[in-house]
Amino acid sequence: MRPLSLAELEKRRRESDLAELVPVLRQALQDGDELQVITVHDSDGWVLWRFGSTKALRIADSLGLFEGACWREDAVGTNAAGTALIERRGLLCIAHEHYMASHYPFACAATPLYDAWDQRRLLGILNVTTPKEKTHANTLTMVELAARLVPGQVRKAHEDKLTPLREAALSTLHRLSTPAVLTDGCGHVVESQKIALKQHTLPPPTQVHDQPFDCPVLGGRWIIEPFMSGWLWQPAGEGCMPATRVELDVRQPMGWSLTIHRAGTSMPYDLSKRHVEILFLLAWLPPGRTAAELVQDLYGGFATTETVRSHFSRMRKEFCRELFQSEPYRFRDRLDVTLRKPDNLAELLPFSMAPAIRRIRAGTTS
Repeated sequence: MRPLSLAELEKRRRESDLAELVPVLRQALQDGDELQVITVHDSDGWVLWRFGSTKALRIADSLGLFEGACWREDAVGTNAAGTALIERRGLLCIAHEHYMASHYPFACAATPLYDAWDQRRLLGILNVTTPKEKTHANTLTMVELAARLVPGQVRKAHEDKLTPLREAALSTLHRLSTPAVLTDGCGHVVESQKIALKQHTLPPPTQVHDQPFDCPVLGGRWIIEPFMSGWLWQPAGEGCMPATRVELDVRQPMGWSLTIHRAGTSMPYDLSKRHVEILFLLAWLPPGRTAAELVQDLYGGFATTETVRSHFSRMRKEFCRELFQSEPYRFRDRLDVTLRKPDNLAELLPFSMAPAIRRIRAGTTS
């Protein structure tokens, strides 16, 4: 797979939300072996940063472990970073457990990096590569510990910087008679009033243009306006603005998204594995699927229809109730649905073991 150009690398770094973590991760793991190489990958498997001694980096170059290289399984076969990206858990890959023979002399420990503000959101992968004889029983534990602690440390440091914004906002919020939320420029919640929040991040929609937009997380329609270095969120009225189009993007092995378009606004949502499977099947089969059919599609019959109904209940709360119709479950009539899928369907949602997805990958269903 072609490495990223310098411009592409810098773009992915800016968009990854990993930059704040990198110096702290490097410091946390800097006392390892002199031949240790630390790499930070984005949620698509691309190496965005790497650290190590001059000698270690020369060895890494010979393995293709350089900034701008892709280390997903479909690019270099079985390896700790690529497999951790699919399974979303920490793992150790030693010697012949690698796919490529050139990797046999080495051991890699990798684990997911999650957003400290939203633990459901995968930011990327932290990976440590060493000669296989240098690995030990605690190697993976050390990498996992760094991946858990560092995001929290960075969040605390960020929250400390928000103190002036929070103090300036208190008098403003207390004067308001309606619910209100103050976020920083990235959507991290700084303060709220008269509303119970279950999430700590509220990403503003794109193309706001000072228009009210629907926010299922908060409920109803909201409008945002600049407040110092952040955003002030206030209710704009009751009810949901009807969605006109939804766009489901499953082209990448990880990092799928659902974007809901309404008049003047577009709101993207990250998706869980089960929800992306369900949404794909609805987009793939526009007439819809009954609860019983989805039990077969997703679980091979080893579940109940109540399991399927609970998934739709959660999706209606997260994405807005008006997106779906029931029995058969389908996207709402007259809603424009755009499905962006891989050119090669054999690469569709490679993590999925759902019978219907496996049949589509195999080309045994239309």
